[in-house]
Amino acid sequence: MVDEEARARQIEMYRERLSAFVLRARRTEAHSLAQDKHRLMAWAQSTRNVNVMAYTDGTTRTTISWSTPPEEQLESAAARVRPFILVGEPVYYASVLKAIEGLISKPPPESAANFIASVRKMWKTYDANYDQIRGYEMHVEDNETGATGRMTDNVLGFAWIYGDTVHHDQKRLREADAFGLEHRYQAAVPLVAGIMAAAIATLNFVRDLSKTGHLALEEELFTLPVVVTETEHSNEAELYSSEVGTPLPEGLEELGPEWKKFNPFDELGLTSDDSEPTSESNAYGSDGHSAG
Repeated sequence: MVDEEARARQIEMYRERLSAFVLRARRTEAHSLAQDKHRLMAWAQSTRNVNVMAYTDGTTRTTISWSTPPEEQLESAAARVRPFILVGEPVYYASVLKAIEGLISKPPPESAANFIASVRKMWKTYDANYDQIRGYEMHVEDNETGATGRMTDNVLGFAWIYGDTVHHDQKRLREADAFGLEHRYQAAVPLVAGIMAAAIATLNFVRDLSKTGHLALEEELFTLPVVVTETEHSNEAELYSSEVGTPLPEGLEELGPEWKKFNPFDELGLTSDDSEPTSESNAYGSDGHSAG
């Protein structure tokens, strides 16, 4: 009996974690940076263009070029994906994968185990404490003192994430200071884009399992609004005013007699013949409270 109750609590915890992940991952999927999937993958893979010019005198000139999204766009994307790589967060990737394994119907589809192993390997590379090379290592030298320094792209990128963006980690910033903000940012692009790609891939996997009946999740998780798209807002309202110092109402109960409903005809001396609205008709009153 105890084992059954413990199992039921565990299943409920798995369901809560996976539900939270679906909503957060859909919010990530909706981000502007993720709308062009091919470009997102190019950023995640740190794609570079190498151009070699050969001249008739036998000399050559080589340039390496690449693009990055605007920093502000990547900054907002970093905020959306950060919980996926934080131990202790309900949507931490390792907890999410464990929840999928715990909830998937038995026996699971053969492809499920292969995907989970593959995506787990992908997720593990996004580790803030990993100091090895992901794609490149940067070296610097002080022209005056001759002092040199080196730092891997992973360390540089997480210095931007935790030093310049979602936190102000002074230790990371101090260690990466010699490499400059621009290079910290450039190293962060494949990290943020890669985490987005991993989250979206995991979300699509959960979608497929849900559609095929291998995961029992609420259908509304895949349709609930997860982002605000409107930029203009309007609500119908009634305005009331009272003497300065009148306590504000504590709830939605009917207002007492000390509150007077705002009437533009009375307050502004308008008559019913005044058909044109004035900007003053939206005023709250200069000497009292308001409540709508």
